[in-house]
Amino acid sequence: MGKSARQWIALAKEGKSDDECWEVPPTPSGGVRSSLYMGKDLHVYRHVLTMIGCDVPSGLVVMHSCDNRHCCNPRHLSIGTQSENILDASNKGRLPKETRSHPGESNPASVLTERDVLYIRQCGLSTVELMDKYHVSKGTINDARAGRTWRNVPWEG
Repeated sequence: MGKSARQWIALAKEGKSDDECWEVPPTPSGGVRSSLYMGKDLHVYRHVLTMIGCDVPSGLVVMHSCDNRHCCNPRHLSIGTQSENILDASNKGRLPKETRSHPGESNPASVLTERDVLYIRQCGLSTVELMDKYHVSKGTINDARAGRTWRNVPWEG
């Protein structure tokens, strides 16, 4: 059986100041460690936020101000939308050029497809229903619906 999130956090924090990154060792494949919390498999950094009383609402992501995805120091973590996270990464020059220059489905960070966007623009479902259907944030739905994103998708109807 693997370590609990508390064990990973203790290991990561050992000998570190409150301002340093507390790095949880990556999985053998280089991924982010997870642990069970209330029946859900959460990344350790998400577990840290729940431990300090900060729940991450559905559709939002944990952002790392240190840009270190293995860091679980709560001082380096904040909650935001996927759009905010991608914008932050772009502003810091951390995205490959193709991510910044490829619109729509050719963008590797894209969750939606052009077909999804057409449906979002034409259907009568509420924003909340669409968030649940596509597992994206309110901003993602509203931006796609209003044409602030996915400008490459022609309006139909």
